Amino acid sequence: MVSIQVKFGEPAILPCNGSAYLDEKLDLNVQWEAMGQDVAILSEEGLSVGDQFEGRVLLHSEEKLWEGDWSVVLEHTILSDTDVYECILQGRKTISTVWLKVVAPHVERSQVVFEGAMVYLPCFIPISRNQSPNDLQVWWTRNGSTIEYTTKEVLQMTLPEIL
Repeated sequence: MVSIQVKFGEPAILPCNGSAYLDEKLDLNVQWEAMGQDVAILSEEGLSVGDQFEGRVLLHSEEKLWEGDWSVVLEHTILSDTDVYECILQGRKTISTVWLKVVAPHVERSQVVFEGAMVYLPCFIPISRNQSPNDLQVWWTRNGSTIEYTTKEVLQMTLPEIL
């Protein structure tokens, strides 16, 4: 098992070297999955990506695909990408197992800004891949006052709005 750690938002290369299996005259059928959920499928037709990873998975090297490099790149990692990933040949032979950990960036616990200035209050919440961000709510509190936002919105406000 390979362990990889990346910071939130950074790409992660999930390695899979299948060169030892090229002489078996098999049709290309390589599946990347995370705990039973499709991440990507490499086949004669090309790359297809699982719903939860749409727009974030690329081949590491198209040129080396036919040489057995079945590695993929998971772009724009999020906290819920932390998982065990498997590269599986023909639906039965695990070629590579990768433990990916996505680390939240360091967030300063306090900020000093001028009155009227825009302030960005970062918040990183690990959620299940099966949970919809639309169903989440985040509350910021200051001096007993609560302000409600959803995670889909950018949490930016001016200081007078929260005073």
